[in-house]
Order: sequence, then structure tokens, then C-alpha cells
Amino acid sequence: MSQPNSVEAFSEQPMMGAQPQAEAPTQKQKLNVYTMMLVIAFFCLVTACVLLYQELTLWGSYPWWNTDEGKPNVSYVVPSDWHADRLIA
Repeated sequence: MSQPNSVEAFSEQPMMGAQPQAEAPTQKQKLNVYTMMLVIAFFCLVTACVLLYQELTLWGSYPWWNTDEGKPNVSYVVPSDWHADRLIA
């Protein structure tokens, strides 16, 4: 008795005398705790994005990273005897 070669072992066609196997019906898996955690995390992220957008529109307009309008008007006087070499000690 000889063993089948690799072509016969992995071929789609059934070997002589073998009956074709009918596929078993599969059912959809039930929701488990990990699926529910994924759904909850999705809704939390969507809620966070909406709240962040509302907060950004409350305090300014697009582009929010442009802060030229919010620069303070500050003037200061540097004493004449102040030298930069004092910082290096």
C-alpha cells in the first residue's frame, strides 16, 4: 500500500471511493463580552470627538492652533547693567 503524493493529498477532487462531504451548517456567533466592550469603546470615542469639537468651537474658530489673536500685549524694560554672561555661571 502506497501513500498518496502531495498532489493527491491537497487536491479538491475526492479520491476514488470517497464520498463528497457535505459542509456542516454554521451559525452566527452570539455577542460576547469582548464584542460589547468594542461597541462601548466605539461610542465613547465618538462622544469624546463630538465633545472636543464643541469645546473647540466654543473658544475660537478654525484653525484652532493659530494663536496670533491671543498674544498678550506686554512691554518690559531691561536694566542697562544687565548682561547675558550673568546667566552662564
